[in-house]
Amino acid sequence: MTERQSVFLDTDIFGDPDDLFALIYLLGQAEIALEAVMTVDELKQLRARVLQGLFVQLNLSVSVFSGKDIGDGKYFVFEESQAEYLEPTSSFLSLIREKLAQAADRTTYLSIGPLTNLAELLDQLREQASQLKIIVMGGSFQPQFGRAEHNIRLDIPAAQRVALRSGIYWITADNSVSSKLQISQDHWWIQELNAQPGILAEILKQNVGRFHSRFYPNSYLHDPLVVSAALGKHMTFESKKVRLSDEGYFVEDETGVEHFFVKTIDYEGFLEDFRKAVMSKLKA
Repeated sequence: MTERQSVFLDTDIFGDPDDLFALIYLLGQAEIALEAVMTVDELKQLRARVLQGLFVQLNLSVSVFSGKDIGDGKYFVFEESQAEYLEPTSSFLSLIREKLAQAADRTTYLSIGPLTNLAELLDQLREQASQLKIIVMGGSFQPQFGRAEHNIRLDIPAAQRVALRSGIYWITADNSVSSKLQISQDHWWIQELNAQPGILAEILKQNVGRFHSRFYPNSYLHDPLVVSAALGKHMTFESKKVRLSDEGYFVEDETGVEHFFVKTIDYEGFLEDFRKAVMSKLKA
């Protein structure tokens, strides 16, 4: 039997619904073991507490850690706190070090929020950082909606520190802001979601509905792409030497640091797998 891939998730969940979609997609993968989740762009630990409460309701033994509050917190749609206890953040680093010592070739870090936690983690891991496969949803080479991509823009200094560490896999907004990945309340797939019962479906429906009514009528399935990348499906990567500008954009530069960026995405194949996995998890 093939050993499962150990995955650590870093997320600003319960804002844009693509984070929760990514989590559900991740939970639906038999070949992945979700070891722990660290929240970022926190608001008095509310993201982490709501998530911990959800895991308790679902009887899932996944450790949840409250990460950095970076003073933004605009995109958060759940006011209620459902958990009373969160593990100390130092344990998150210890857990990653333990997994790297056991199986460095099967340990992956998925970052789908601002890069504040990841920058600090890489500083702490030091030489062990080179053993960790890191996949980031964030950044762009071109402005998106007239500005730098959200996950980079909220903490550009942290993102620049991360970009100095070579060999990271980046899924940028240049690829993920696509009409093929756009959803809205009247999208047929959201209508199918709204018909599903259960705890997980209910919180997902709330997340989607509240975000679309409070902020934007449409959103994109950016973050689930990192799960597909972790599985080695539906996309190819190419190496580029880059630097991250003070404005938050990647710039190709022969004197820069080498990373891997998406070259191609099979959107149709990804969406088919994604929908099947999410609906199967909601119905479980």
